[in-house]
Amino acid sequence: MRKQSLIFALEKALGHGTHGANIEHTANESADLTCRFVPIDHSALGQGRRLPIVDNHSLRSSWTARRGVVTLLRQAPADGLFIHTQMSSLLLFDVMTRVPTVVSMDATPANYDDVGEAYGHHRQTPTLESAKLAVNRRAFSRAAALTTWSDWAASSLVDDYGISARKITVIPPGVDLQRFSPRTDKQTNARVRLLFVGGDFQRKGGKDLFAAVSQLGDCVELDVVTSAPPAEVPLGVRIHTGVPNTSTVLMDLFRSADVFVLPTRGDCFGIAIAEAMASGLPVVSCAVGAVPELVAHDDTGLLVPPAAPRELAAALRLLAARPEMRVRMGKRGLQVARREHDAARNVGNLIELVRRTAHDQSRTETSL
Repeated sequence: MRKQSLIFALEKALGHGTHGANIEHTANESADLTCRFVPIDHSALGQGRRLPIVDNHSLRSSWTARRGVVTLLRQAPADGLFIHTQMSSLLLFDVMTRVPTVVSMDATPANYDDVGEAYGHHRQTPTLESAKLAVNRRAFSRAAALTTWSDWAASSLVDDYGISARKITVIPPGVDLQRFSPRTDKQTNARVRLLFVGGDFQRKGGKDLFAAVSQLGDCVELDVVTSAPPAEVPLGVRIHTGVPNTSTVLMDLFRSADVFVLPTRGDCFGIAIAEAMASGLPVVSCAVGAVPELVAHDDTGLLVPPAAPRELAAALRLLAARPEMRVRMGKRGLQVARREHDAARNVGNLIELVRRTAHDQSRTETSL
């Protein structure tokens, strides 16, 4: 029996890189699949002048994806194609017409417009926004199936782009539950240990956190993992840079912490939140993007308004004073992580969706 042949075009930036690595590992372990991969490395795409309709970054990503996919198809045909994210699908319309394709995303362009101010992103003129909508709708419509990381993004596909809900499957990226897990021999800290993990310190609310911690006195201590620390750091704050997601240093920080705090001003999902929940930590974050799907207020953590240091300080003060609340929320978050954010299971479901989509469309075309 011939192996099913699949192509995966995978973006490598930030959390997408970890997700792509998980997909590649799981796909290569499938004995009845022949898998080929097109890496889309944003760090190698360079910057450039913003272009109308499709910005320069999207254009470069999609051109890289197109060049890689077309090259592989010239070498050998494929039964199915998977593209993550939709930004890389915009120049593959003709390929998606021939090859059953699943397009994956953490957020739609409309979602990104909603949270974009924190990213330095702004809407264009109504004419250009209409053209952008049409370009993305065309790609979404041509895909045989779509998958999103959240209900927030899935709802946008339906409401903003007119895509049938039957084409959409919500599959969160998940985290490695073997690596992110609670410490069974955890000792009580003299002061409550807070942990912040966010590459973009400003957008993730790092300055708001510093302002909040300054109101709490010596009842807490703070570890910050970031790639861009500020020039001025308050006393008692430990800064950790150059810490990859696979580092044992990061695992130890999660396992030693009492509370995970990410007062993000703009986010589409927040994989670090799922990592914290898998580590048994209560989470303090903000109700932006899909974060409320991860953090249930007063259940797995606390949600505060973005850019609100006073409210953030109040939430942290409450958790610092109530260890039983921290334990309760941490246990609930761990249950949710094991049920909804297991990367091994979720990536397996994702690859099964790609296989089924390729098989079903091939069978439909054969019967016509």
